[in-house]
Amino acid sequence: MMRTWLWLLVTPLLFACSSEVATTDSDPDVSDGDDDDVPVAGSDFCEPGYTSCTTGCCQWEISQLGEEEFAFAGSGIIEHQGQVVVSLMRDDTIHLARWDGSSWAVEDTQMPAADIMALALHPDDGPMLSINPPGTTGDLIVASEGGGWQSEAVETDGPFESIFGHGDLHVAPDGTPHVVYLYSDSGQPQVMHSSRSGDVWDATYILDYSSFNYSLSVGPDGEPQFTMTDAHHYRSGASWSQDPFDSFTMFSDMEVDSQGRANVCRRVIDADDVGPTLYYFLRDGTWKSEAIDDTNRAGESCAIALDSMERPHIAYCSSCTGDFDTVFDIGFDDIRHAWKDGDQWRISTVTDYGWAQLISTFVDSEDRAHVLYYDLSESTLQNYQYRLMHAVLTPE
Repeated sequence: MMRTWLWLLVTPLLFACSSEVATTDSDPDVSDGDDDDVPVAGSDFCEPGYTSCTTGCCQWEISQLGEEEFAFAGSGIIEHQGQVVVSLMRDDTIHLARWDGSSWAVEDTQMPAADIMALALHPDDGPMLSINPPGTTGDLIVASEGGGWQSEAVETDGPFESIFGHGDLHVAPDGTPHVVYLYSDSGQPQVMHSSRSGDVWDATYILDYSSFNYSLSVGPDGEPQFTMTDAHHYRSGASWSQDPFDSFTMFSDMEVDSQGRANVCRRVIDADDVGPTLYYFLRDGTWKSEAIDDTNRAGESCAIALDSMERPHIAYCSSCTGDFDTVFDIGFDDIRHAWKDGDQWRISTVTDYGWAQLISTFVDSEDRAHVLYYDLSESTLQNYQYRLMHAVLTPE
């Protein structure tokens, strides 16, 4: 899972990268495109070209969603009726792309293209979207496939901020949709939560805007939780509480498991400016953390999903590239995937060619990991080409 970060399309231009990286030798039998820089745990039983996965040894299979070279993707990947579903924007409307295991079919929902777009699965209504159509002064809309894509207003008196990809949608196990979003009231941005009871949306103020990159999930008790870059927020009854992180990061993502525990991926730079390092955090009474990868600016963005055994799977960007005298050449290179196998993290490279940016990750009902990302390897300063790519970890 991961939320829509359209701002990531421009943020590579804002970062500078160190040419010195910490490296860990990986197993030479694992074909990951850059073996010396990728720490791979316990993969020596796989044949060359394969990497360890939940079913043994797998290979990343990559496909492009359609022939278009310019398509902005929405937030998240879901599974509906045995097919993987992705939301994306084309020709000023929102489309859904469905993957049947071998090919993509794209359909137009006729919903207007959005500044904020999040995708979730409703148990009865199927795919559900939350959007903030551009040009509106304050409409936050939720619509579902089961409802014929007829929009219902969550808020109508914004305006809403769409910088940094604010806004997220999650559907509770009982079918209640929840939304977190940034609301601007007299110039003071506020973080809001709204959930639907019957036909009525009930909005609640949580806190004044202090950071960004929201990730929303709902536990088995129906209570929402979300992370921001500086703290974890959770509701109990009618009140909201927060549990601050002891370090700031620009990139994080969260998923709640069946025990109500927050599973978080975060990119952390320590007090001595060493790193950054990609970490996994588990909130089980107190925060427990594990370092996963400290190579090449690991965790420049990250997304987390849980499989059927609630093992965390984390997709993330790593590496910087380029001539530092040319701002355009600063970008994210590798897309990597890590999953926890017992007490080990098994890491592989999804793609390491050119300039790529992560969008989301997902684990399907067969425990296959999926990663959605942009390939910008053919872009130039005069002509940006965003190819929307899908990778799935397929058994040998």
